[in-house]
Amino acid sequence: MPMALFTPQKGLTSKASYAYKACVYLCLVFSTIPLVAFDTVDKTYTLKNEFSTYFAPGDFDDDGISDIDEGLNCSPIYNQSTITTNNPPPCTSGIDTNTYIRVNANSAGFGGTCDGPWTSTMIVTFNDLVPGIPATYRVSSSHAACGNQKPMTATLTGPDGFSRITQCGGTINQGYGNWTPTFTPTSTTATFTIQISIPGPNNQTGGDIWVNIDAPRQTIYPQPPHSAPPGAATCTSVDTDGDGIPDYQDLDSDNDGILDINETNADTDGDGIGNWRDLDADNDGISDLIESGLDAHVFDPDLNGVIDGPQFADADDDGLAEILETDYGPNQSIVPASTDSDTIPNYLDLDSDQDGLPDALEGVTTAQFQTHDGNVSDNDTDGDGIIDLRDPNDTSAGDFGGLFILAVDTDNDGTPDYLDLDSDNDTYLDQDEGGSTISQVSYQNPNGNLSNLLNDLPDEIPNDNEVGFREQCLPQIEPGTDFLGCDAYYVLPDLPSGGNYFDGDQGQGNAYFPGDTITQDIRLYIYKAGPRPDCYSQNELNISFNRFTQTGQLGPDQTICSGTLPQTLTASTPTIAEGILSYQWQQSSNGTDFSDITGATAADYAPTRPFTSEQWFRRVDTSIKQGLACTQTTNSLHISIIDLQVGQFGGPIDLCVGETPPELTPLQTAQGSGTLTFQWQQSSDGTNFSDIVGATTPTYQPPLLNDNNWFRRMDTATTNGESCSAPTNAIRIRINRIEPGHITGDQLLCAGTTPNTLSPDVMATSTGNLGFQWEESLNGTDFIAIPNANGAHYDPQVFSGVKYFRRIASSDLDGKVCYAVSNTVTVSYQEPINLPEAVVTPFSCEPGENTPAGTTVSLDLTQVTGGNGNYTFIEFIWDNHTSENTLDDISLQVGPSNTYTSTSQEDQTLLIRVQDELGCWGQTQVNVSGVTPLTATATITHELCEGFNDGAISLSIEGGTPPYRTSLNSNNATDFIENQTLFEGLVGAQQYVIYIRDAKNCETVVLADLNMPVNLMAEPQISYRCDTGSGVALNQVYFQVDPSLLDRTLFILNGDYESASLDPVFNNLAPGAYQLTMAHDNGCIMDGPSFEVQAFGDLALSLDTQTLNTIIAVASGGNPPYQYRMENGEYQDQAQFPITQTGTYTLWVRDANGCEVAASVYKEFLPVEIPNFFTPNGDNSNQIWKPTNLELFPEARTHIYDRYGRLLKILIDPEGWDGIYEGEQMPSGDYWYLLQIQKDAIVLDPIIGNFTLYR
Repeated sequence: MPMALFTPQKGLTSKASYAYKACVYLCLVFSTIPLVAFDTVDKTYTLKNEFSTYFAPGDFDDDGISDIDEGLNCSPIYNQSTITTNNPPPCTSGIDTNTYIRVNANSAGFGGTCDGPWTSTMIVTFNDLVPGIPATYRVSSSHAACGNQKPMTATLTGPDGFSRITQCGGTINQGYGNWTPTFTPTSTTATFTIQISIPGPNNQTGGDIWVNIDAPRQTIYPQPPHSAPPGAATCTSVDTDGDGIPDYQDLDSDNDGILDINETNADTDGDGIGNWRDLDADNDGISDLIESGLDAHVFDPDLNGVIDGPQFADADDDGLAEILETDYGPNQSIVPASTDSDTIPNYLDLDSDQDGLPDALEGVTTAQFQTHDGNVSDNDTDGDGIIDLRDPNDTSAGDFGGLFILAVDTDNDGTPDYLDLDSDNDTYLDQDEGGSTISQVSYQNPNGNLSNLLNDLPDEIPNDNEVGFREQCLPQIEPGTDFLGCDAYYVLPDLPSGGNYFDGDQGQGNAYFPGDTITQDIRLYIYKAGPRPDCYSQNELNISFNRFTQTGQLGPDQTICSGTLPQTLTASTPTIAEGILSYQWQQSSNGTDFSDITGATAADYAPTRPFTSEQWFRRVDTSIKQGLACTQTTNSLHISIIDLQVGQFGGPIDLCVGETPPELTPLQTAQGSGTLTFQWQQSSDGTNFSDIVGATTPTYQPPLLNDNNWFRRMDTATTNGESCSAPTNAIRIRINRIEPGHITGDQLLCAGTTPNTLSPDVMATSTGNLGFQWEESLNGTDFIAIPNANGAHYDPQVFSGVKYFRRIASSDLDGKVCYAVSNTVTVSYQEPINLPEAVVTPFSCEPGENTPAGTTVSLDLTQVTGGNGNYTFIEFIWDNHTSENTLDDISLQVGPSNTYTSTSQEDQTLLIRVQDELGCWGQTQVNVSGVTPLTATATITHELCEGFNDGAISLSIEGGTPPYRTSLNSNNATDFIENQTLFEGLVGAQQYVIYIRDAKNCETVVLADLNMPVNLMAEPQISYRCDTGSGVALNQVYFQVDPSLLDRTLFILNGDYESASLDPVFNNLAPGAYQLTMAHDNGCIMDGPSFEVQAFGDLALSLDTQTLNTIIAVASGGNPPYQYRMENGEYQDQAQFPITQTGTYTLWVRDANGCEVAASVYKEFLPVEIPNFFTPNGDNSNQIWKPTNLELFPEARTHIYDRYGRLLKILIDPEGWDGIYEGEQMPSGDYWYLLQIQKDAIVLDPIIGNFTLYR
């Protein structure tokens, strides 16, 4: 079983009595297994390790109550571990694993002598460790009586280097004891080495050494939220208030509005329920919610002691009502009220107003409680911390919430009696009206508030005021007046009434005397003994000091530049006091008159606005202890100011590239305290400035600049070793740069064409506004401006000869204009291109071709003149429709070829265009007749139904040259027939090829695919059945067809298309003859087989009960023959079923179609016997016929009839019939009877049958 890891602590319940910091303990303890004998070979032993996993009392919600106390419990887990032994010693007894690893070594082995010398090493490996977590293991070694044998030795070495040697033998006896080393594993295993050695030879037998190793133990700390620890099977928790948040995560476990951290895990009323789960922690009958100060009308309308309904919204799932966090801050709630001066909150105070009357008495009425000790005597049946009087669910343990009442407010002044010193508002204090008889509590203090509690038991009612406690034997002593002051000491006052001061209760501890000086916090008791040991008076005196033990010192002073913030003001020496410190910073502009700084209440202060004049600061420190505030003021901290006014320079300067900048001279000189110095700075972006070496004079001459630059002067004022620097305004010197750009290259143009737009391939750039002026020249030297040519581009007009062009670019920067000239471009023309007439060759059609070869158009390039003489590009263009409109022209052929073949079906006008390598071109025109190709299309009529052979193909032929000839599936010339375009009688599911030729033997082919026809064959399958129970005759007709026809074929019976169906199954057709017609979705319609549905009536069963003690089944309808059964019997052909007792019987009938129906009848069993025959022949045997046993039915009547229905005799028991009718013997033959029986005044069904008369 697992070793105990936790020690029960005082004050905790048995369910959670562990007191260690929050962690998960993993205990590795081996289960008990039998002694394992060593072999002489390596072995691995598998052992069951028990990892006993517990949650120790961590505090997930930081409420001061451990998670285990709040109901968190996790079950243990189990893992497998192995011990591997290498080279076990042959003379060891084996391994014992009862809560530890034990290795036994003895010189005898297993019953024999194990002589040495030998030494063997065994390695023990523990598994399933957690790397990085410290592990502690226990090692012990011992031995039996050593005797005189030679010493045996066991050496243990641990994974942390721990080593222990144990020896036993002769005079050597050492190395035994217990050790608990700790190591940190780096893997999941830990290895121990045990070396056993026995000397020899001639070793004596006897003596043992054993080495024990406890498995390493580790402590693992879980991460919140508290889920199941690593490897744990399950974890359970308690949710007291049922809000879905377990107690260990719930800030208010009982939902009474008081935080668990305030209620603690104490049990004030001793009812076994901790305050944090107890809705009435002091058991006074008033809910903690009401006594905390929360308004029950708002938070608890149903007075069940918990926050109700919509008030308990909990958006952050911390178990605390959102309305409380809104009112009091995140994770905070109301501070429980404490009305009197005893600092005990009302919900734990049995006398909240300290008037001597218990809350239990004042909160309700005295009739409801039997005692006046402040604790109600009513029971708590279900143990939920709520007395039965306030708990409607007191019989059901685990039900949460009570049924409290609003505390009584006798005088309706808004303060309930238990908080009201004068509950009835009659000017007499409650404690004076408490009564003085022996049956009631007597409270005699006239000041209305019982501040002197004396020696009070835990019920908060002074014992000396409780009847029968110590009667009236108490001596008079001085009241204890607590002292709390800012002074460094306190002198004990005199005690005129006698007694002494003690620091222990009831005169115990050290004695103190009036006039003694007290310099530290202490609780003293004013004690005076009475006439008997149990009669004494004692008052408590608490002495507390709120002193400053170290005065804070601010510093150091600061000197800052005007308009800047000082560094954070702090104390070089902190203030130390006995109370809780608070701070208030003060400021002064003259060092004398200080005022508070709003919001400056921290230990340090960082001013938030720059200063332009000197300032002084100090801090007022306040120490608060037990409500007493003591203050002291620190020294003052001085902030000095350095003033500086920098120089001012003129506005920006604009220059062209190469222009010298002017000298930079200030318009206004710098002024400041102390010595002024200067340093000029330069920047390329106006933001990041760097010093100019050597430029330290008031003025500065910049050098020639190629780019924009900014200059400023850093002015510095120095006083008493402290300097303040500030820059002047920056002077921008801006360079107006202009780059003219580059114009695209020279142009050589075709005659009569417009020159290309003159555009830059490198754009002009400028600092200012960019402008242009184009110029032209006839000689490339003398240029003149082109009127209105002021854009970035220029479009020259058509001209002849050669011209030169250039562009002047300008940059206008705020009135500063700079110019630059672009490159010069040359534009010139060449001679036009002239073409000869084109040659046209008419087309011809080759036999067997589908389309004629076309008309050829060619151009003799040797006759072309003009251009540069190298003609590399020839284009043939269809001048479509109009020669004036070139937008509808279509390019037919482009390339070096001078020949084009036209296959157009239309007549065309062709333009032939020739272009030289410079792109100049000339053109000519020619007319060409069109060529129409031979085409044909087929219209197919498919064969729909298989075997109809009604497929057909119809041709439509166009183009080519009529007349046309066709052939089906043959291209032999002899098979062609002129003007044949229709082919009939074709079979489906085939492809047909039709060849077409025109008068010029141009040929085309048409392929026609005929679809596969459908085979609408069906076989009807007819089945008959009935509705079991009702016997209604049913039938079903199923048509067996090719599955491919399903969902595509409509089944029609007798031409009724309204009842047609895609389903081949028809149910319950009317009897008669039917003809099936099937219609496929491809259009095929054909008749199927005919069939007949037979007529069957509904199967019915009636029961005949007229035969004595027999039920006869009578079937009709259905399909005979019939079979019958009674109840759960087997079916039989016989329809009669005898009965042996009275009851209701159910009979079934089944016809040849398998249809079954049932009928039930009540049948009375009659113990009457009716003979089948009689022989009235005078032989004195069987002379009379009559039913027997009719004495049970005195009203019975038997009617006898002959075969003609004539009534022969009516028998009244015990009368019988002798075979004589009207004096004559009736002949042999069959006769019928009708027996009418009346039973219990009820006439039963008649019994009808026949019998035979023999003579």
